[in-house]
Amino acid sequence: MGTTFVQIIPKSFNAKASLEAVRADLKAGRTANAVERLEQIRTFAPDNVEAIFFLGRIELRRKNADRARRLAEIGVKKDQSQPELWRLLGDANAALKKFSNAVTAFERGLALAPTQPGLQLACGIANAQLDQNEEAVLHFERAVKDNPETWAGWHNLGNALVNLKRYDEALEAFRTALKGQPENAATLYGLGRALIWVGEYEASIKYLSAALKRAPSFLQIISYKILALRHAGRADEANALEGLDDMVVAVTLSCPPEFASLDDFNAALRAEITNHPALTEDFGNRATRNGSKVDHMFAANKTPLFEIFERQVRGAFDLALTQMPRREGLAIPLNVEGGYRADMWANVMHRGGHQIAHNHPKGWFSASYYNTLPTRLETSGDAHEGWIEFGGTAYDFPAAPEMPTRLIKPELGMMVVFPSYIFHRTVPYDSDEARISCAFDAKPLKWGR
Repeated sequence: MGTTFVQIIPKSFNAKASLEAVRADLKAGRTANAVERLEQIRTFAPDNVEAIFFLGRIELRRKNADRARRLAEIGVKKDQSQPELWRLLGDANAALKKFSNAVTAFERGLALAPTQPGLQLACGIANAQLDQNEEAVLHFERAVKDNPETWAGWHNLGNALVNLKRYDEALEAFRTALKGQPENAATLYGLGRALIWVGEYEASIKYLSAALKRAPSFLQIISYKILALRHAGRADEANALEGLDDMVVAVTLSCPPEFASLDDFNAALRAEITNHPALTEDFGNRATRNGSKVDHMFAANKTPLFEIFERQVRGAFDLALTQMPRREGLAIPLNVEGGYRADMWANVMHRGGHQIAHNHPKGWFSASYYNTLPTRLETSGDAHEGWIEFGGTAYDFPAAPEMPTRLIKPELGMMVVFPSYIFHRTVPYDSDEARISCAFDAKPLKWGR
């Protein structure tokens, strides 16, 4: 006969009292104690959805979104009538960038609690991530109607309205948000950016400058301040801030000691990239058109060869920084304390492949390394096929009457380093030959001058 094991629930166990103790632990910052109690509740009272909810929220704060999602799924299976559990499931899916699933979960929660501003806001944000701006506007409008002091709702409403080109309404939404959070850098930035669309350039400069003062590491602000300065006819200020002439530096990667020549290294790197299992077609979700990519070469998709590449790239980047100007008015620091985080991804271009004009909003400095180049770079003449161009505008923003640009002809083994805020693009090329470049982002662990 088989043996049947029966779990013995301690007579002293009281789920309600344990949950009260969990609340006290969380209030006092004793998260580890709270987790221990919650796991005990799950063991002795597995149908207690409140414990599942608390534990899921803790996991989400710990950035363990996948476990939070699994807990939320357990919770809604046990009790589908709790909007907080649907909110947890939506938040976990959003953290995992599964925005369609997030919207579905948020909508289930809203069916139970339609006047909850937090749920409306969360659903609208997920809609916006899917470019469902009409739906996002409806959710944000409901959020601020239910609670006019939902300042994040007004801010996000402004962003969604900008995406729909409803600029006057967007300006009103941003200005309302600033009534409740006048120091919020993201809202100051949103308002300053929207003002460019309606031709209020001096006002745009004012708000973007205020945003940059409060968030100096949010370099995306600089991109639009440069654009507003150019529209306002303040070219000298724009030129000094952008740094096209002296902040874009080309260096040559040194040959790794493991290889006889840089050509040999590039050949090995090309094979590693084109045969990497993470190589996937880029469907235009980012800046790439007609190309494939390998993401996170220095992290999740690192190989021994990519590790060698990272060492060489860091050396070339450090060399480029020494060639940057030490002049007054630089928009970003050149010296950082404690090092920097680095990420790199490969772009494999095909016929007509190019990068549309863009910047790198999460970077400090960025770079492009050239591994493989088509012969069209040599034969296209003034068309500059396959070249990289810095300056100008992007994301459909209107160009100023004078928009200086700088073209650089790539060379094998060259790495071009530039501030992440500078708009740049590659010129499409007409060839069946591959063009392989590797894009690099560096972000300091600690900002400093």
